[in-house]
Amino acid sequence: GEVLMLQSGILFQDRYRIQCEVGRGSFGIVYAAEDVRVGGIVAIKILLPWTRGNLSLRHRLKREAKLTRLLKSPHAVRILDLDEVAGGDLFIVMEFLSGEELTQLVRREQRIAPARATEIALQTLHALGEAHSLGVIHRDLKPQNIFMCRGADGSDFVPIVPEPRAP
Repeated sequence: GEVLMLQSGILFQDRYRIQCEVGRGSFGIVYAAEDVRVGGIVAIKILLPWTRGNLSLRHRLKREAKLTRLLKSPHAVRILDLDEVAGGDLFIVMEFLSGEELTQLVRREQRIAPARATEIALQTLHALGEAHSLGVIHRDLKPQNIFMCRGADGSDFVPIVPEPRAP
């Protein structure tokens, strides 16, 4: 099937003004968009065509999106919506993160001080532990899904991007 590509400037689902593509992975393409209804920037992940016919995957994604909304951890990325377009492609609307993947940080700095690495791990585990208590398992924890942001005081702030996988 065709991949649903969104052009900059279009109004997606009568609500989200697409700004630009910000990433792509094995699961989907992520765009930054303005929520014209409530303001602010969101991330929209359009799932790739291979997910269309996978009913168990679609069911799990919908279940996990609902459960993820219950997470209180500041390190769990907020899922704002999960729906599908007319052609059957699922899309997930999430809070937009400003920062970089842990992979990029490691590539740039080569070595991370043990105290900093420990803090990154603790923040990661905070989100994962709470998700596990609700029965949500990440399934694809890797440096590309650990996002490095800056807290107001300049310290590392680590939200985890949910990335459920096909079984």
